[in-house]
Amino acid sequence: MLKLHITQGDGIGWAIDEDARLMQAAMEGLVRFTDAGEADAILATWFVRLVGGPGQKPMPLDLLAGRRLLCWSPNRPFHEATLLGHGKATECVTRWIVGSGQAEQEMRSLGLAATRIPYLVDTAVFHAMPPQD
Repeated sequence: MLKLHITQGDGIGWAIDEDARLMQAAMEGLVRFTDAGEADAILATWFVRLVGGPGQKPMPLDLLAGRRLLCWSPNRPFHEATLLGHGKATECVTRWIVGSGQAEQEMRSLGLAATRIPYLVDTAVFHAMPPQD
């Protein structure tokens, strides 16, 4: 089973914290959650969690080396590309996760590998509909 580390949110109880919570809930039972030092892959809730930014320290390079690095892109990629540290993130992120077709197209335009997974859903509230006969 894949050993996965999900980076923490931003600690203010808003969007990035909720994204981290929903990511973990969606993958429960599919991966084994672990700390970054034991992980096969790291899933960042935002590129700042990997490379640092205002008020955020970067993850140590020894934790990033040799691991698959996935990164959720919560904003439009064309906007994120203008933010401090994004260029550094593009050098280490293996695959970007985006929530819309538009974001996927923008990632392609930027030359970045991305997979579209529709925006995170709280499965405790929303459930798949049964197949229609």
